[in-house]
Amino acid sequence: MRARRTGAAAANEDDARLAKYLVVNAENVAHNARVSARVFTYLSIVSGIAIGALGYTGVRGFAAHGVFMLASACAVAASKCEGRPTSFFPSVDKVFLDGPNAGLPTFVLFWTLSYNCWHLF
Repeated sequence: MRARRTGAAAANEDDARLAKYLVVNAENVAHNARVSARVFTYLSIVSGIAIGALGYTGVRGFAAHGVFMLASACAVAASKCEGRPTSFFPSVDKVFLDGPNAGLPTFVLFWTLSYNCWHLF
């Protein structure tokens, strides 16, 4: 016969057993992905205008955008995800890779537009 555990050990064992059956709502995950893409698209617009106005070109411009997006992803994970992005997304790379990559074409558009407006015309 197996002895019953009581107290904290039993609670931890029950939590581990229940975590195995955690159900993820697909609608909520899809909504979080859409919101994340929208936020990073807007941040890409801001990044493109700022980096173009500063006059960064080539690799320096992309590197500055990468730093801006990394800082933004950390801020989103800390503020919107309450420091626990795995509670809101299937994996952490959805915040740090998919979000910033969603706004990359928008960044290039606004980067070249603002650079041309400030430095060429």
